[in-house]
Amino acid sequence: MRLQRSGAIARPARGSAVADLAWQGESAAAAEKPALLPARARVAVVIPTYNYARFLGAALESVYAQTAPAAEIIVVDDGSSDDPAAVLAGHPGVQFLRQRHAGLGAARNTGWRAATSEYVVFLDADDRLRPDALALNLEQFDRHPECGLVYGAFANLKLATGLAEPVEFETPGVDPVAGFLRGNCIGMHGTVMYRREVLEELGGFDARLRACEDYDFYLRAVFRYPLACRSEVLADYVRHDHNMSLDAGMMLRAALRVLRRCEPLAREKAEWRQALRDGRAGLIETYVTDWANAYLWAFGSWEQFGLSWQGVKLARVAPLSVAGVIVDPILTGLVRRVRHRLAGPKTG
Repeated sequence: MRLQRSGAIARPARGSAVADLAWQGESAAAAEKPALLPARARVAVVIPTYNYARFLGAALESVYAQTAPAAEIIVVDDGSSDDPAAVLAGHPGVQFLRQRHAGLGAARNTGWRAATSEYVVFLDADDRLRPDALALNLEQFDRHPECGLVYGAFANLKLATGLAEPVEFETPGVDPVAGFLRGNCIGMHGTVMYRREVLEELGGFDARLRACEDYDFYLRAVFRYPLACRSEVLADYVRHDHNMSLDAGMMLRAALRVLRRCEPLAREKAEWRQALRDGRAGLIETYVTDWANAYLWAFGSWEQFGLSWQGVKLARVAPLSVAGVIVDPILTGLVRRVRHRLAGPKTG
């Protein structure tokens, strides 16, 4: 998908029972300039942490640096074996909640349910917000009060170098349902701001998912609510050796599971059915290709062993794709050797 203008708004596609329900009562008055948000619109920032105490201080500092201050900062310890409480000793005013280890989705649910603010942002403990993140997303809700969620762009921040590289911004296009079926247009959860009432109405995140619980929520939300987005970078996704997204097999399995849940609703329209097929194929191609490139880059190093195990996990999910990636270079090499032999030695 190509970059679209800042402030683009995507509405649920009309013609489906879900979309029509979401838009009942829309009138000419709704097209007029919306009423401004209250001057003190309240935002809660929820920070789940699991053995990420070493990153937590930087995440908190990025929240304190907001030009539109958060009304609530809630840190949820998901059964860590390190000591996030020690980090929070230097940060008064932060609400600290503990729970037995139940996963990222469950920790996020604990956080938003404890919040009393109208809006909620989820920041992973190893990531950081840009100073205008809350202000710019509140501005989007000001312009589009009918939205269930809003989001912006993000950058990859390499922890080893401190260099941030913006990631190509994606919007879902004119049909947001089709757009999200083709892929996770948002990419980084920290750029999203939710209406708390939407989280409550849709039941929050599915704690049964080991990953992609945010993508699962976006898909459930986009069938019922419009969303808005802007192209400014709102957050930094910190890249390090322990990112959950590095587990390609687990991420692919979870993402495909999320898309399978959409099959009943996707049957409503031919475009959605095709988008779902495209989404599955795109996920497999992305994860397998990224793994193959990383494996070739690491060939001969100690990283190769870890990537070999990743290949095994990917093969359990997408065996034909992984086999193709492995076999194609071998076949190409064999063909070259056969052609070379058939050509025979050169004669002068």
